[in-house]
Amino acid sequence: MAKAKLSIMEQLHEKLAETMLDQLRGEEISPAMLSSIAKFLKDNHIECTGGDTDVTEFEKALKEMNDLPYDGEVTRQ
Repeated sequence: MAKAKLSIMEQLHEKLAETMLDQLRGEEISPAMLSSIAKFLKDNHIECTGGDTDVTEFEKALKEMNDLPYDGEVTRQ
């Protein structure tokens, strides 16, 4: 069986990525397509790891949220 040339495989990979990106930009996307996109990213070792700044800002926002009164909660004045 003959193998496809690398340049053809690169074009297919690029077109698949572009098509998936177009799907994500659309108004509706099926769960199956989201799963396919997630698998595509995972198979291509694309990960999102937060830096220290992101975590610090997130922790600060959570702390501020904990200081806010909740519905029905009595606040001191």
